[in-house]
Amino acid sequence: MTELFSHQGVALEQRGNTLWVSGGVDATTAAALAAAGSQWLVSTSIRELRISFEGVDKASSAALSVLLEWLRISRQYSLDVVAVELSAPLRRLANLAELETLLAFSAPPSGPG
Repeated sequence: MTELFSHQGVALEQRGNTLWVSGGVDATTAAALAAAGSQWLVSTSIRELRISFEGVDKASSAALSVLLEWLRISRQYSLDVVAVELSAPLRRLANLAELETLLAFSAPPSGPG
C-alpha cells in the first residue's frame, strides 16, 4: 500500500494495481484528489488497473466527477481499467445519473435502497 493523497479525511492509496479512495469526497477535496490520482495514472507502469471508491461512505457527485476524470486519463494513456468498484451510495447515484453504461461495476447491486 502506498499513500498518494490524504486530506480532510479523504485518502487515495495504491494497493497493488488498485487506486483505492476512502472518506467523504466533496467539492473541497475533489480537485486535489483528482490531481493526485491523475499524476499517478500518467506515471504508472501498470497497464491493467482497478479503481475502487468502495471506501467512500456517502453519495457524492464530486466523487463521480473524479472517477470520470480518471477514466478519461486512463483512456488517453492506454491504461486498461478492468474494474470500477463503488460503494452502495455511489452506485445508487451513478445509476440515478444514468452512468451505468459508462461504468462497469464489479460489485453486485445492493438490496432495496
